Amino acid sequence: MNKINEFKNDYAFLSNFYNLECPIIYQGICYRSVETAYQAQKTDDIRIKIEISRMLPGKAKIFAKTINLRTDWNDIKVAVMKKFVEEKFMRNLELKRKLIGLKDFEISEGNLWHDNFWGSCCCKKCAPGGIGNGKNILGKILMDLRDSILEFNKW
Repeated sequence: MNKINEFKNDYAFLSNFYNLECPIIYQGICYRSVETAYQAQKTDDIRIKIEISRMLPGKAKIFAKTINLRTDWNDIKVAVMKKFVEEKFMRNLELKRKLIGLKDFEISEGNLWHDNFWGSCCCKKCAPGGIGNGKNILGKILMDLRDSILEFNKW
């Protein structure tokens, strides 16, 4: 099986930072990307959510580290991510086609910033042998969505 190890170049569209023609609308607020929508859900404060909605994804991620997390965040964060990833691909036919075009690929959100929950860090510290062993939750969400689309639509 082929493997995608990072969300760059031809695979940049898999990234939560990707914000071309795929806004996320949630609870009446339009976010630029999956990342901004996700980061905004860390709080219940509507003013902060609106502020985050206006940010670029990287700034939203940094800013969200400064806010008080909602008490149930660790219980809901995977479901929140899944919802926004699904919306991104189901609202944009081109992205949906690209995703199902990866039917023969294992998708791994490889990174060098020590994220072994959403992805799999490949730095020397996290993966001395060069192979990350993170949970790759984002990669799994993407593969599950792809497989569900393929099964449901019989592409």
